[in-house]
Amino acid sequence: MQEKQAEIDTAELEINRIKRVLEKRDNEIVHLSTEAKMMNDRLADMEEEMEMKSGENNRLRKQVADLEAAM
Repeated sequence: MQEKQAEIDTAELEINRIKRVLEKRDNEIVHLSTEAKMMNDRLADMEEEMEMKSGENNRLRKQVADLEAAM
C-alpha cells in the first residue's frame, strides 16, 4: 500500500513539474506572439514611411529636373 502511495506521489510531482514547464512555455508563447505583432506593426509603419519617402524623392527629382530644364 505504501509503495503504491509513493508511486502516486511521484506521479503527482511529475505532473506538477510538467504543468510548470507547460505554463512557462505558454507564457513564452504569449510574450513572443506579442513581440511578433509589435514587430509586424513596426514593419508596416516603416514600409508606409518608405513609400512616402519614395514619393517625396520622386517629386524632388522631378522638381530638380524641371529646374535644370528651365535653366
